[in-house]
Amino acid sequence: MSHRPFFPVWTTNLRDTFKKRKRQKRGKGMKSRGTRWRHWRVKGKNSRTDEHGAHPLFRRVPKWPAAHKHMTRKKLEPLNLAKLRMFIEKGRLDTRFPITQRHLYDSRCVTKIKLGVSLFNVNDFPFPYKIDIEVAGADQSSIDMIRAVGGTVTIVYMEPVTLRAHVKPWKYEVLPRTARPTLKMVHYMEKMKARGAAVRYIKPLWLIEEERRLQTQLRELRGEEG
Repeated sequence: MSHRPFFPVWTTNLRDTFKKRKRQKRGKGMKSRGTRWRHWRVKGKNSRTDEHGAHPLFRRVPKWPAAHKHMTRKKLEPLNLAKLRMFIEKGRLDTRFPITQRHLYDSRCVTKIKLGVSLFNVNDFPFPYKIDIEVAGADQSSIDMIRAVGGTVTIVYMEPVTLRAHVKPWKYEVLPRTARPTLKMVHYMEKMKARGAAVRYIKPLWLIEEERRLQTQLRELRGEEG
């Protein structure tokens, strides 16, 4: 059964005189044939992940990519201007009145709203309708296209509880009060204001005090110059 020479007799030439059947591997995952034996003899001390009572490695190491995505910022629900235009042409949205996120949800233009709606536009496609819309975010192209026909884009800050009460007010006996934004959200709102959109949020107390301090310093400088 072999092409090796019989002589001279070395350890490399030794072999059985009969054909030996190779034993199949069991319980080695996809290497073994089929999935029936995949968990064969893998419990207790024979397990590959057993560390004799210590906290196993697969439980010490955080899951991926769930652990990585835990720290990422949760995104807003995107809304294309082309889809908004289609709903206006169908008559499901009225351009005579300001369009809020509740109107977008009631018309099923957006099926779910958890953190807010964000407008975006593709290839600077023109928008023909003059509208006043209130959303949680918008890109530069969508703001420019709506302002080009005389419309306005208002960025409104709402935390999840306030937004849910805004979209589904029938679920609340007493509507919650609007919270003040954090420092990070204030930076975001000012960024949207720099893009050309109108912003609406309750100023936090530290921002009001800072504005008063800057106004006092400006008055003192003007008095010295006078």
